[in-house]
Amino acid sequence: MVMPNQNILSSFLEDNPYSVYYNQLMSMDPRRRQYFQPRYGDVYGQFQGAQAGQALAGQQPTGKFSDFLSQYNFGEEYGRLAPWQRGEYNSRYAPPARWLTGY
Repeated sequence: MVMPNQNILSSFLEDNPYSVYYNQLMSMDPRRRQYFQPRYGDVYGQFQGAQAGQALAGQQPTGKFSDFLSQYNFGEEYGRLAPWQRGEYNSRYAPPARWLTGY
């Protein structure tokens, strides 16, 4: 049986997906958080696309945004980025090239 307080909390979370998203970001290291903060729209759009896919298949859309986020692989998306996109510098991975000439 669902308690009244659980309904209120569940309703709050569904009415405030932005809050759910930022709560998920709080457990990340600062660089990852900085990368994902402006990408709320992209992630929420993926959730809405999944919901639309269910509806177009003739099914009742199920799932909550919080459930979607718990399965979303933030680490994989972040890992696909080049080091400079993650805020890391190339000099940490490749020392500067030196050209030795015979002049």
